[in-house]
Amino acid sequence: MNSFAEELSQARKLKGYSQANLAKAISYDRSYVSKLESGERTPSERETVLKIISFLETDLYLSNKLLILANFEPNINTRESYKTCLKLIEEFKNKGLLKKAKDIIRSLKESSSNKFDFTVILAYSYLLEKDYRKAIENYQNAVEDYDNNIRNTCITKAETIHNLGNVYFERGLENKKALEHEFMTQLENNYSNPEFIEKLKAEITGDFSIDHDKFKQALMLQPGHSHIIDQLSRICLNWSSIEVNNAKYLKDSIYYYEKIINSENSCQIEPSKKLQASIYTALCLGRLKEFSQAKTLINTIINNSPGIDEGHYIKGCIYSLNSNNNPDILGFAFESLKKVIEINPVFKERIKWSKDLLNLRFNPNFKNEFRSLYEN
Repeated sequence: MNSFAEELSQARKLKGYSQANLAKAISYDRSYVSKLESGERTPSERETVLKIISFLETDLYLSNKLLILANFEPNINTRESYKTCLKLIEEFKNKGLLKKAKDIIRSLKESSSNKFDFTVILAYSYLLEKDYRKAIENYQNAVEDYDNNIRNTCITKAETIHNLGNVYFERGLENKKALEHEFMTQLENNYSNPEFIEKLKAEITGDFSIDHDKFKQALMLQPGHSHIIDQLSRICLNWSSIEVNNAKYLKDSIYYYEKIINSENSCQIEPSKKLQASIYTALCLGRLKEFSQAKTLINTIINNSPGIDEGHYIKGCIYSLNSNNNPDILGFAFESLKKVIEINPVFKERIKWSKDLLNLRFNPNFKNEFRSLYEN
């Protein structure tokens, strides 16, 4: 099933319409809608998608998403529609749909009517290509030029500063991944190159430090912004994994995650975001060696949502971190990791490089079985 098919099916069911209802509204028979939702066909005309959007009364975000997924130009005739396109670039990038993200950038460049817009779009484009230096340069220009364009943009200054910080975050995460690979490779092959490890750590710390300051600056300008709060919790959690004395970062991460969990603004924060915040709160507690609290929280989450892959993975991490090489606890960790691979094999890569799983990885009773998790 393709992405357009999934989005269409979900939107129709959410409105309570049958395939026959939708087919009648767009002047096709039910089999056509069935093929759209199974991925056998995509609309051949933009007008068909517009009719679907009109009948389902989708919001601006989903409307543009359906147009783009069906390979048509999005609507960029208002400032708000322009902003939805920026959000869609982020979503498609995170889902690996880089061609779709580039298509939006091309459309925005062509419709860009002022210098500020064009600078922001250039920054998005460079970030997509992982040209971090040029992305930073353009976002810095956008921040400096913001006050001159405040009447011409729907992007807040807080969001512009946050986007600048996010470039540093993404570069830091890429280096963090390289650090994890290098660290594990050295352990596996029994050699040491501390200079290279420290060089990577210094680069990551530099990026995370700037990123953290930018996010906090953005949050001061726009208190309660859920996405910025979520990013602050993520930066603290990732920072904790490269620092020896990491309790401060873990506690800060819990503080921000709890703001998301306890938020009463349900319109702004999706239930899935709150669930993810609870899962990573459990991981923070596990890294702080608060095993009883971490265990209770993660098991409650899994009992309520048994099919959630991230929950089983984090449970494996928590049990491994707090095992003290107890074979029973390590056994629970191993079973959780087996479960997550059954649900989503993509987690093999995370299991392979995770520092949280070192106790399980190098325990003589589980070493071979652990390797089989990501090699088979």
